[in-house]
Amino acid sequence: MKPKAGDTVTPRFPVPAYYSGYAGRPVCLFEPGIRGTVASITPKVRISGAAPTHDRKPDFLVVDFVHPQHGRQRASLNFCNVEVLR
Repeated sequence: MKPKAGDTVTPRFPVPAYYSGYAGRPVCLFEPGIRGTVASITPKVRISGAAPTHDRKPDFLVVDFVHPQHGRQRASLNFCNVEVLR
């Protein structure tokens, strides 16, 4: 089932949150089993002539989730790394 905005999802493999480990911030991973909500589906920005993306789709998911130690976070997921929860 293709995810859409508002769906509850979890990643199949860990994905770093936005700004994870940047400028002294702690590393925060969106890990399998943590539930998140799809905020939007956004086009990928790709440099002309670059290698194709992992799932060869032109879009990715922006997901909001709550990490047990780090609170509210946001991460990007490729469609091949998402499981829709019911």
